[in-house]
Amino acid sequence: LARDLLAGPLPLFALAEGAVLSAQLKHQVGAMVPSCPSLALYLEGTSYLDHGASSEALSASKRSTILVTRARYFNHPTGFFLRCLLTEFAIINQPVADAARGHFWFSEIPSREQGNSAATVATSAGGGDTWKSWEEMSQCTAAFFIPSDIHQRTFIELYKMNVPTFMPDVEWLIRLPLTSPFGVFTYEGALPPEERAGTSDGAEGEMPVSFDVQTTSAATLHHWYYYSDYAHFPHVGHCKSIPDLLHKVATTDFEEVAQKMRQHYELLARGATAAMAKATGILLL
Repeated sequence: LARDLLAGPLPLFALAEGAVLSAQLKHQVGAMVPSCPSLALYLEGTSYLDHGASSEALSASKRSTILVTRARYFNHPTGFFLRCLLTEFAIINQPVADAARGHFWFSEIPSREQGNSAATVATSAGGGDTWKSWEEMSQCTAAFFIPSDIHQRTFIELYKMNVPTFMPDVEWLIRLPLTSPFGVFTYEGALPPEERAGTSDGAEGEMPVSFDVQTTSAATLHHWYYYSDYAHFPHVGHCKSIPDLLHKVATTDFEEVAQKMRQHYELLARGATAAMAKATGILLL
């Protein structure tokens, strides 16, 4: 059905959400579908840069803490140890400090403003289901994003809000599937070559489609990484290690990075809306 809809005679215009999905559709059903990154337009009005006009006002409006986004990695013992290491390194090196939240503010742990009820204490100890609002996220000095998948809206939301974002580089990232579930966005399976849209001469080769570390190697994630927004969005701090993360946090000009993120996002939004307008015009003819 997907093949017939995407490659059939119907006046249908399809746009894949990201290059990862576009590549998957090409592999699985043989359909060439253009892609566009997610834009998180529902976050209009919430921005890292909206809290003050001057550099001094912007700095004063920020919570002196680094938001660590939710990740399945923190449900694994190695994630617990990473949390402890981040905390200890931050205490020793003091890149940022916030008495209300600590040096790093983990998304699944409630803030003090949420109270000290028994439920809150239990959640903070065990990593419960507490969510941070976009307003809270945009008020942090920066964010440390650990992906749980090769395509994740959290990354786009941070970028849309212009929150300076740090994340593992590809060498660090490809080790994550060894310790926690990863990659539910990609699915195995494809139509037989003769049933895919267009022609198949075998030149495409085998494409790794699973992140199951029992059957595939780290090369799988390395392959898909370069289709992801993580690899192509500029002005993101890619870190090789925890010390490298702390060094970048201590030396980065956050306002400058946020301004550059905003400029790139606006360029993406103009391109995407122009492409959609052109396609809609063709359909209406």
